[in-house]
Amino acid sequence: LPYLAKGFCARHYHRNRVYGDLRPMRCKNLSGEEICQVDSCNERVRAKSLCRKHYLRLWKHGDPAIGRKPPRPIHERFWAYVRKGKGNECWLWAGPKMGSGYGCLVSGALGTTYAHRLAFEFHHGPIPYSLVIDHLCFNRLCVNPSHLEAVTASTNSTRGNLHYHALRRAAKAAALVASPSAT
Repeated sequence: LPYLAKGFCARHYHRNRVYGDLRPMRCKNLSGEEICQVDSCNERVRAKSLCRKHYLRLWKHGDPAIGRKPPRPIHERFWAYVRKGKGNECWLWAGPKMGSGYGCLVSGALGTTYAHRLAFEFHHGPIPYSLVIDHLCFNRLCVNPSHLEAVTASTNSTRGNLHYHALRRAAKAAALVASPSAT
């Protein structure tokens, strides 16, 4: 039975034009298989005259027409992952992390975004073009806006290198204090 219009087979399309009624019907698609009863769904029937997707919605929600829940606003999702410290301590990100150790959040419109960049934008507005966000506390999981600053990439790199070398010097000094015979 070829389909003519509005998703109906020839027989039901004709019935609709002549009589104007569309009783519950079970059409078959071109290959002779029954199709889902939900409007605008032309999938093959699995159970109870519904395709797999609509049958699962019926089983789970009691209504095959119910769709997915709308996503929560990004602010809500962001703050659900933040563990605030006392006073001026770091606010640690407890959500998903990138391989580089930075927190991230996936949003349909924005894609995957770094958590510290979102925190900066929520508190200070858009990040100026050609600037990056620097962690003043050097903690990649920190999203405390008072610990974040928009700087140029070269400034961020310089600060990171200075911090790295300062840590290495401190580690060497600690090793010398622990074992003075090593000199």
